[in-house]
Amino acid sequence: MDGGMHISMTQRQAGIGLLAIASAGAWLATVAALLQRASMIDLLPNLVGGLLFTGLLLAYRANWLASIIPPLTISIYTLILIFGIPADFVVNQVSLAIITPALLAAVLLDFRWILGCGLAIFLGLGLRVGWQGAIVSPTNVVIFIACLAMICVIRLVTTTALRSSQQNQRRAEEALAVAEARSREAEGANRELQQQAEAQKRMLDLIDALETPVTPIADGVLLAPILGYIDARRASHLNRRILDAVYKQRAQLIVMDLSGLTEADISVASALIQMIQSVRLLGTDVLLCGVSGSLAMAMAKMDLPIGDVQTVATPQAALEYARQRSAAPKARA
Repeated sequence: MDGGMHISMTQRQAGIGLLAIASAGAWLATVAALLQRASMIDLLPNLVGGLLFTGLLLAYRANWLASIIPPLTISIYTLILIFGIPADFVVNQVSLAIITPALLAAVLLDFRWILGCGLAIFLGLGLRVGWQGAIVSPTNVVIFIACLAMICVIRLVTTTALRSSQQNQRRAEEALAVAEARSREAEGANRELQQQAEAQKRMLDLIDALETPVTPIADGVLLAPILGYIDARRASHLNRRILDAVYKQRAQLIVMDLSGLTEADISVASALIQMIQSVRLLGTDVLLCGVSGSLAMAMAKMDLPIGDVQTVATPQAALEYARQRSAAPKARA
């Protein structure tokens, strides 16, 4: 945690603070003049300044003519300094107060006002004392010009920093808007992907429900045509579907038509052998129909015992085998 003190102030807050200081300073100067029994000529500028600055402070706080009050305040303050500083004081020495209008202009206005206030103070005081004394001393003139130049540099630095801060703020706001837009796009894409996944799942469920119809073709004989490619998910579903049909219908023989398989590799052969073994555990014989050469090679490579599983070449041969199997018990009877 940063232990330093961070103070932030807007230009409006600075204007209110400066008006409050100017108002208080004018009233304190008025009180000091009264205590010193100053003449009305010396007292009047401070009294008028106190009234004006107090009125401007109240108006600025109420946001009344807010754009006019800063230049009006600096103009009044400059005039008060020009006519309020005693002439003898101007002749004998130079007060630091003569640069305060330029400082106020640096805070509230721009370079034109900084230079204008400095020039007005110099010309006004010079005319009052007849261009003599400390105010026109070359050393003091150089110092005064240097002070104005430094004030301009400070104003330039603060203006640049403020402009950079505003640009950074705009960039941050733009980056935030872009991030929010991308977040909304990502949420929309995520919802779309979820919808697609749900639609795909429904489609797979529908395909699973429609494919591999286990159909009775004779008494105690079922036909299960297996189409497409068998992956792990589909193999598990087919196995459950075939076992359920065999168990419910008490089938003695199931014909698996493999002529519709699109691919025949080791994984397909393994899935088929597991189906055959599962069906045989229920006491049902298996007849394979339409075994391709590649499937036969894949099943042979696995070297797994599948018992005396019968195979035929065509569906017609499978039907003939099923009819003969059904007719055999009747002939013996």
